[in-house]
Parts: sequence; structure tokens; C-alpha cells
Amino acid sequence: MARYTVLVFLCLSACGLAAPENSGPAVDTAIEDYSVGVVPQVTDSSVPIRSGGEFTVRWRVRSSDPYTVRLFVSFDQVLDEGDPTFFLEQCSSLDSLYRCDRKGQFECQFSNGLVIRCGEQSDNNPGRDLGGFIRALPQDGFILLEACNGLRSSCPIAGYAVRFY
Repeated sequence: MARYTVLVFLCLSACGLAAPENSGPAVDTAIEDYSVGVVPQVTDSSVPIRSGGEFTVRWRVRSSDPYTVRLFVSFDQVLDEGDPTFFLEQCSSLDSLYRCDRKGQFECQFSNGLVIRCGEQSDNNPGRDLGGFIRALPQDGFILLEACNGLRSSCPIAGYAVRFY
């Protein structure tokens, strides 16, 4: 019986199905740079995001490969359960499979109907109606960036002050 157990284990190991003894420590994620910008550039303390307008989100992250980025709209720099998510993207150094690597840059829109979206419209990024978030224009807030390693064990958050018009 012990002989069969060893054979099964060796077969699983040879096929790559057995877990490695030491898979290494989880990778801590760090947001090294994050910005939200509009054209023309402004020097205000908050970036003006106009209805019917466009803006750009850029980041540089150190993390595992792949990692996940999500964008939220918030009243403050703290991610709360009710903060609406409007963007989700998997990033990796495999350029042929992913649209971002360690650095990401996506063009975003804020429609006259208060819908915000970034990148190509998809199931992960259908756009988000901010009618429940925005009480009246102008509305001050933050666009939060969350970057998580592949295990979601390290998920730092950075905020950027914006004003919706």
C-alpha cells in the first residue's frame, strides 16, 4: 500500500499537480506613482472632471505578476463599502494578454448623464452611473486606486482629489 502511495505522489509531482513545499512569501504591493489628469493641465488642488469631458488615470505599481487594479469614487481618501467601483483591470508583464504592465494609463470619460468609465467598455468595465453618489454639481470627491497582488493579501490604496462639474 505504501508503495502505491509513493507512486501516486511521484506521478502527481511529475505532472506538476502537487503543491510545492515552499512557494515563497506573498509579494507586498506598492503604488509608486498615481495621478489623475485633464487637458489642459490645471494646478488646482483638485482635478476638475467636467460632465461630457475626458480625463486620464496613470499609475506605476510594484507587485506580483499579475496584479489587479480597481478604481472607485469616494467622498474621502478611505475606501468604504459604499464607494462605487467604476474600473477593474488585470495587469501583467505579458503584454500580449494584458493592457497594462507595471505602468498603466487609461483614458476615461464622465458623461452628461453622470456615467463614468475608463478604458474599453466591457463586462468588467461597463461604466458606472454616479447619480446616487453625486448630490449636486459641482461635487468634491476622490478617485481611489486600489492595487492588489495576485493573492489579494496586499492591497494598498491611493487617492486623488477631484471635483465633478
